[in-house]
Amino acid sequence: MSALGGLAPAFALTVALLASGATTAQVAGGPEEARGYPLGAGDVLSISFLNNPELSFDVPVEFTGYASFPLAGPVLVAGRTIDELRAELPVVLTGVKLRESAGNATHWRSVEDEEILVSVKHYRPIVVSGDVRRPGEVPFTVGMTVREAVSKSLGVGSLSRPDGPSTIVDDFKNRANLGNAMVERAVQRALLDGRAAIAAEDIAVPTGANLPRDRLVQRASARLDAAIDLLEEQQEQRDRQVLAAREAVMDALVRAEELAREQVVESENVARLERLLTRSLAYSGSLVQAKRNDLKAAEIARSARDAVDEARFAWSALQGTHRIETLSLRQEWLDRLGELDGEIDVLSAALSEGSVQAATITLYRKLRDQTRQGAVSMDDHLMPGDLIEVEISLVGQ
Repeated sequence: MSALGGLAPAFALTVALLASGATTAQVAGGPEEARGYPLGAGDVLSISFLNNPELSFDVPVEFTGYASFPLAGPVLVAGRTIDELRAELPVVLTGVKLRESAGNATHWRSVEDEEILVSVKHYRPIVVSGDVRRPGEVPFTVGMTVREAVSKSLGVGSLSRPDGPSTIVDDFKNRANLGNAMVERAVQRALLDGRAAIAAEDIAVPTGANLPRDRLVQRASARLDAAIDLLEEQQEQRDRQVLAAREAVMDALVRAEELAREQVVESENVARLERLLTRSLAYSGSLVQAKRNDLKAAEIARSARDAVDEARFAWSALQGTHRIETLSLRQEWLDRLGELDGEIDVLSAALSEGSVQAATITLYRKLRDQTRQGAVSMDDHLMPGDLIEVEISLVGQ
């Protein structure tokens, strides 16, 4: 026992993990590299005896790196491979007395090294973190790839809401939202371009969205027709308002001209009475009243001219308001297009099958005295205890 516990690990890891920037193939562990897997805390060993299978037992590797064997006591396991234990553990256990029963008789038998079987019953788990639906530990299975570990974490994409895994956003809802966003975008683009129809090329369905383009075009066409009808009705209403304002100007002009003529008449009447009065042919009271009438007509004519100016200002202001409304509406369309582009990018990435392949996956593997890291692909193999971090770069971010 002490001989094995004190042995310095005499093996070199065949898995060479790279630091940042290393190539994928050098980071991940293939089947051959897995032979150099160093045991560690969290692994569970299985010890059995060919001639006494009923005496088989499981031994967990503790945090200290030791495993407590019932027949040998604590043995340093961490850092050794299973092949090394298979070679070294029988040295410790050889000669240990096993109790055998034959009927009512009991006797003891020494263990022979060739009957000792050592294997790993449970490997320590993989840890998946980052942009996956359910981060955390994933049980390791022999031959596991990055893709399998990500799949057991419910796939790429942090689409769960804070109130628990039962509220994970449904892909069907994402698909419906994507379809609505694409339809609205096509309508907004057509309105900005002044087009009255939606073409098939106006809607590009992302890979993996599984949305029928023809139905989206039909929906977009129907919405565009309704939007154009509304815009035409609004434009007709604005035209009526402008026409009414213009007619108000014309009416004010006509009224002002009539009152101006009436003022001329009153002024001429005053001049006539003044001439008659100088010849004593007119009554002075009539001249006073005529001047009063002239002043009143002048005031009314001036008010009519002011009314013309006010009508012209209202007409011009209404035209300016309509121009501003048109520009504001176009700006709203542009702003909404930007929002829709972002929505479509996020929803497309969530639904696209290619989003998994586009994910950046970093593997962290703990060696004897350090932890190495490097990029891996979805089909690279993992080893027990590996930590993989998934990061998605969504389109448009």
